[in-house]
Amino acid sequence: MSDDPLDYERIRQRVEKRVKKRAEFILHLSIYVAVNLILWLIFLVVFEGSLLIIPLLSTLVWGVGLIAHGVDTYLQTGALDAMRDREMRREIEWARTHRGMNGSDEADEYEKPKREGAVRLSTDGELIQDDEDEEDRPVRQSRRG
Repeated sequence: MSDDPLDYERIRQRVEKRVKKRAEFILHLSIYVAVNLILWLIFLVVFEGSLLIIPLLSTLVWGVGLIAHGVDTYLQTGALDAMRDREMRREIEWARTHRGMNGSDEADEYEKPKREGAVRLSTDGELIQDDEDEEDRPVRQSRRG
């Protein structure tokens, strides 16, 4: 890890850039909605529904530009980084839980879960609780001779 102190000014500038980018998109979106509402109202009221191709083309073409601006803003403001970080944390937590690590970063602390309730077949074919260790069991001879 570096001993350099954090450059708060650079961090602030990066955050300001992201916030400004999001604010620009929100402004673009609100202008799009307002202008298109006015445009549609004018053409519906003044022209009584004729020439609707003009507001339709305006809405579609400008809408494509707005979508492109939204995607650009989404990618540049770290939204994908936040999603990636969230998914990484979720996957790490799942792996820790699955391995019984209980939130620890140390792999040395991993303890394999004990097997519970092992059973075996008795000589008469019944299932019985298997409490004996492998060393305590009598050695069985195979039927092959």
